[in-house]
Amino acid sequence: RRAIGAIARRDASELRPEQALRGDLGFDCLMVLELLVALEGQAGRSVDAERLNACNTVGDAEALLREARERRAVSETAIIEREERSIELPEGLRDAAMHWMGRAQLGFYDKVLSTKISGRAFIPHNRNVIVAANHASHLDMGLVKYALGSYGQSLVSLAAQDYFFEGARWRKAYFENFTRLVPMARNGSLRQALRQAGELIDGGKTLLIFPEGTRSRDGAVHEFKPAIGYLALHHGVDVLPVHLRGTHAALP
Repeated sequence: RRAIGAIARRDASELRPEQALRGDLGFDCLMVLELLVALEGQAGRSVDAERLNACNTVGDAEALLREARERRAVSETAIIEREERSIELPEGLRDAAMHWMGRAQLGFYDKVLSTKISGRAFIPHNRNVIVAANHASHLDMGLVKYALGSYGQSLVSLAAQDYFFEGARWRKAYFENFTRLVPMARNGSLRQALRQAGELIDGGKTLLIFPEGTRSRDGAVHEFKPAIGYLALHHGVDVLPVHLRGTHAALP
């Protein structure tokens, strides 16, 4: 209740279980996200974002927090397996390989896909931003980097750890050594993911985010998640919107 009261700017002692989060307390999607971050801090583990979004009352949110705490108590007895040691390449070799791979990638977008770019005058070269783009293909991150030109050379992006960084050892080594992807656990704490993204922003990195959360299966732009608004407001950084067209047709 203290977390709900702080976000809604109400005295926690006046809150009642039957009060509606949206109807009585004025919660919107961004406030729900703030509540999720606060509850994960209290529970010490991830809280189901979809279930919190479906909570109607203060009492519903309290029940969800109790359940998350109970799950934490059970999970603390689990055995954590030792991860296989990563393959690390010398920094000089890694930088040289990334340079030539980057040139080949940009040549692919330029010569093979005949990419057309408009709006480069809006790129703020004097500061870092959050780059927000629609997402329909594995071509998208490289295309954003190509579109941003020199501004995109140090572009970083959060990527699903279970998809890009797990499995075959050589696959993991490739994404760890030859890309600027930062692994993020999809089944982990949203609070941890937001903190990880915030540290990159505060460190001066230009961060690419796909606000839809996953690739579109039909090429259409789908509803954005509120995390990008949370990051922009809490870290005082601008958002540079980028619209990608044609990648779904090229590589769905």
